[in-house]
Amino acid sequence: MSDPALYTVGWICAIPTEYVAACEFLDAEHERPDDVFSPNDENDYTLGEMAGHNVVIAVRPGGGYGPSGAATVAVSMISSFPNIRVGLMVGIGGGAPSARHDIRLGDVVVSVPNDNSGGVFPYDQGIAIQDRGFQQRGHLNSPPSVALKAVSGLRARYKLEGHRLKENIEALLVERPMLRKKFRRPSRETDRLYNSHIVHPQGEKGDCKELCGNEATHVVQRYERGEYEDDPAIHYGTIASGNRMIKDAKIRDALAKEHEVLCFDIEAAGVMNVMPCLVVRGICNYADTHSGHEWQGYAALTAAAYAKDVLNMMIPSKLLLETQLATTWSLQRLHKDVQIDKADKDVILNWLTPIDNGPEQAGVIGVPDLSSLLLRSELFQNWLLKERQNLYFPEALDRHQSYLAPNIVAYLRNQFLQDPTVSIADFYCKSDDLHTQTPENLLAGLLKRLVQDLEDLPRAVSKLYDAHKTQHTRPVVYELLTTIQKVLKHTSRAFIIIDALDDYTSTSIINGRESFLTALLELQRSRDPTDTALSSVLANAHPEKLRSLEIPTFSMAEGKAAHYNDTESVASLDDVISSLAESSSPYILQRIANCADLQQAFLNPMKLLREHWTMGHWKKPQPF
Repeated sequence: MSDPALYTVGWICAIPTEYVAACEFLDAEHERPDDVFSPNDENDYTLGEMAGHNVVIAVRPGGGYGPSGAATVAVSMISSFPNIRVGLMVGIGGGAPSARHDIRLGDVVVSVPNDNSGGVFPYDQGIAIQDRGFQQRGHLNSPPSVALKAVSGLRARYKLEGHRLKENIEALLVERPMLRKKFRRPSRETDRLYNSHIVHPQGEKGDCKELCGNEATHVVQRYERGEYEDDPAIHYGTIASGNRMIKDAKIRDALAKEHEVLCFDIEAAGVMNVMPCLVVRGICNYADTHSGHEWQGYAALTAAAYAKDVLNMMIPSKLLLETQLATTWSLQRLHKDVQIDKADKDVILNWLTPIDNGPEQAGVIGVPDLSSLLLRSELFQNWLLKERQNLYFPEALDRHQSYLAPNIVAYLRNQFLQDPTVSIADFYCKSDDLHTQTPENLLAGLLKRLVQDLEDLPRAVSKLYDAHKTQHTRPVVYELLTTIQKVLKHTSRAFIIIDALDDYTSTSIINGRESFLTALLELQRSRDPTDTALSSVLANAHPEKLRSLEIPTFSMAEGKAAHYNDTESVASLDDVISSLAESSSPYILQRIANCADLQQAFLNPMKLLREHWTMGHWKKPQPF
């Protein structure tokens, strides 16, 4: 079993203890392929069969607490296993016992929607208002309907027959004696629920029984469960999730009372809007200062055993009829690695460069300048079809009056309007900031232009920022190129339009410009089949400089369209004129045909327009 498309169940774990517990309940383990995962997928996977389903179990290397780490696992999993139909997030959590819900260590809590939430409540996304309590902000998706149907069926079966979670765990530990020390059920005496006002002494790591006491005034008195009561018990309702680990009994009790919270974790909130999951938590502590690790192994096993019973309620053939999660959630949403607040995003973008390298003027749609005609030419269309190529227009084309580069950007964005996987970035070299335009700063500016319009900043950019912010250092060319490559890997094709390259006149700046172009060429020459095909437009670029860099380039100069280093791709201006004739006014073609120097019509199109375009009409040229 090596084809990722055959796996329909995605099972997410946050820490190794949960991962081990999940893998132990596989009925059969499959060989794991090492060469089929998507680029940048750092998850550790175990593949196998469970309850008749092909299941992929994932954990972040080294574990990883928090919503952003869990979101990263989910995004990578869906990218590498595109046929996943249902997600499970299974592991441990902190219980919130109340008079209504007798939650004990080792019990299981299942995220099920109710009138107050969709099953997972983001407890740190909101605002606390005096005399009005906590007002929730934001929304998390509910678990998949196919999972909720299975939970409903299993819940009814448990009521009729009870469950065998305890027996299944005991049988597993008989077969795997090496796991007993960490995963067996601890003594019942260690399950102590302290009253909310009893706080564990800070810094003390000794036994709670000795440090905090075991008297009735300190510990909540609970009866022993009877022979015909489920033990562990299964609870259905709201799981509270957020960035902060809750170790405060008073906060726990307040949220349990106000929002009917049964359990706390710090991973589910990061996953639900990326990969909707059924969240299953084994209770290993009571979200207070007395939390320890003694119950983690057993709680992880109870959660995994319950999740397997849920899968037993799903018919594999019917699961295939469910929509793929990768299809349900857009690529833009899937490839966000972490959610970054707008304020944080702005800080990182400004750190890359405070300079705005956006164009000074926008393209004007509908104005019939020569650039709009060139966009329809065979020359331009050939460049568009052929990947990893450059198209340049020389410095003689007056950028201060031409809409060439902006119109090319507008054309490409319109051409690929329905394809969000195509990246288009325009980069304007500003002459008033020459002293800052080192190759590093130019690449940083290009990276900023590539990501600034994305809803969420790619994780590769935030990691670059994190690596330098504390040391107050700046990234070098290699780091910036690597980051750009990682950003572009999430696109099917990329176009970069660079304008005003010849604004630079000093030797140091010209050398910097050449280093910048050489770096771009390295991106374009990548032989990694997973790298994105990069094409570019170089406007106002000197042809001799491009030749010296040996950049394979389509050009408009010297009366022909040449492709350096490719002698088979040569077209004369006659070919371009013939192409333009199919869609252009005879007046402008007549004017071009009568130019003393045919080349000048292409190198100075705005002069041609000023002479023959007035108030929306072509001036009729003088007769021959």
